[in-house]
Amino acid sequence: MIWAILQTRLATRVVATGDARAEALALADRLVALPADALQATKRALNIHLQRSVDGVLDYALSAQHRSHGTDEHKDRVARFVTNR
Repeated sequence: MIWAILQTRLATRVVATGDARAEALALADRLVALPADALQATKRALNIHLQRSVDGVLDYALSAQHRSHGTDEHKDRVARFVTNR
């Protein structure tokens, strides 16, 4: 499971149990030491990129999802899910 999360880049590293707070604070210290303007500009650039990426695929993704709702496979899986709740 951890390897899959790392592969999909949902996380970039794993820390030992109980070390998350200390690691987060260490990261915060590193970030606060950076020039604020540069960090803010980088964050803004990344957010712009993410928004444009979403805008570029959202129509397709919604259309594909809408089409999939009419398939027999989708109906069967929803029925199994509801039955197993």
